[in-house]
Amino acid sequence: MSESSCPSASSSSFKTLRIRLDDAILDECIEQLSQKCFEEWQKLSELHKRVPQCKQNMEFYKTAKERRLAILRAEERRLRIELEIAKKDAKEVNTYSQVINEVMAKKQLYDNVQQYKQALPRLREQVQEAKEQLKREQETLAESESISIVLGEKLDNLKGQFENPLGAEDTELRKLRSQTKIAKDNMDILMKELIAFVDKHFPPTIRKRRSDNQAVTVSLKELLEDLMNKSFSNPDPYVQINSQHIWRPYIELLIRAGIAVQHPTDAYKIKLALTQIVMTIKVTTKKMKGKVESDEEVICADAVQYTIFDEAVSCNDSKWS
Repeated sequence: MSESSCPSASSSSFKTLRIRLDDAILDECIEQLSQKCFEEWQKLSELHKRVPQCKQNMEFYKTAKERRLAILRAEERRLRIELEIAKKDAKEVNTYSQVINEVMAKKQLYDNVQQYKQALPRLREQVQEAKEQLKREQETLAESESISIVLGEKLDNLKGQFENPLGAEDTELRKLRSQTKIAKDNMDILMKELIAFVDKHFPPTIRKRRSDNQAVTVSLKELLEDLMNKSFSNPDPYVQINSQHIWRPYIELLIRAGIAVQHPTDAYKIKLALTQIVMTIKVTTKKMKGKVESDEEVICADAVQYTIFDEAVSCNDSKWS
């Protein structure tokens, strides 16, 4: 029993001793702080006692210049005293106890941590603003680089034009010549197809009149040639119809197929329906190049061809009947 009771007794006595030691350290710390406060109060009271004396000394100076000089001298003395105190404090070793030093260090550390915590949100805001500013600057830089590239290309073109003024004109001229050549080639192809179509379905016919046995010598090919020449070379593209030399069903065929139109006031004049011909030429050219974009164009072109074919068949039937 005695052995079992020893540890508890020793532990309780150890705790009591530790409490006494802590109380003694705290008492010592309080005594040191009290002594330090008393010394500071003595210094402060001495300074208060010297204030009236300084005011009395200021009254002896009559002019403002003398008072200003006295103030500067007093300021110089104060700075010298502070310098001496700072040198003395740097040489003196802190006589506080370890507990006081730890408490002061912890308080200083806590104050610093609190200041950093308060400054952290503002720092984050500044970092976010800096990132946004950097992003805007990068976008501005990219735009400036693209503008610089475009301006550089324009500058190179202008330099090339100044070095070779006829270069741009030559390029445009070559481009126009190429387009003209392509248009002429397409026109030749269309004319060949048109001639082949007319020769196949509308062969030259010769019919004698009953009265004077005069032959009809104008074929459909020649009539189309006259209409096309008129439409390109004359501001008044109407062709005068002579029933003695032109077979009437040819004229009716062209009008019914939408290839030609009559004069609004003179029934003996006809001209090409340019809109229909241009549309047909465009679609036919696209079909030959394989660039027809929509089914409507194909249907339109086929409708024009079927219309001409139907009219040709009906006219041929009436001609041979």
